Amino acid sequence: MITHVHTTLSTVTDEATVEPIHQSLAAKSLLPEEHLMALGYVTAQLLVFSQQEHGVEIILRVGIIGLLALSLYLTFFEFF
Repeated sequence: MITHVHTTLSTVTDEATVEPIHQSLAAKSLLPEEHLMALGYVTAQLLVFSQQEHGVEIILRVGIIGLLALSLYLTFFEFF
């Protein structure tokens, strides 16, 4: 298992930390094939960019609350 520690100010959003982490791991040739993440860290752009730019597949850990939130999000944007 590869662990990377990345600290930021509390005002930095979760998804803003993923790319710097991938860049740091790439510089050390330690990029994983899969990156397990919580739903709060992921955007659609990040899912695509991580795969295309770094070859890293992001796998979401989604609990029941996350599934409900994702369902509501997708439902809302499906109609607007």
